[in-house]
Amino acid sequence: MLNNTTDNEPTRLDKAIDRILEKMEDEEPDSTEYTYLVKTLTLLYEIRPEIKPNPRISPDTVLTIAGNLAGIILILSFEKAHVVTSKALGFVIKSKF
Repeated sequence: MLNNTTDNEPTRLDKAIDRILEKMEDEEPDSTEYTYLVKTLTLLYEIRPEIKPNPRISPDTVLTIAGNLAGIILILSFEKAHVVTSKALGFVIKSKF
């Protein structure tokens, strides 16, 4: 993408979750400390905000669409004066849907 502005830096909440997971590795699953860590970890995951995808359209997508439209317009304008061979339509990028 042209402008990828996703923030991949861990937050303080993510760091706290990592610390609890590290402590859980040192504890036995049947200990009371492990049970306390599981409860704390569950609470931290509940208050953690959900990561939502960016709803904006990527500039790469806009450029691809604009390039395809420009190519189609060029082909259609050329078709008015000349015959279009089947090879000319191969320049249009096909949709990935």
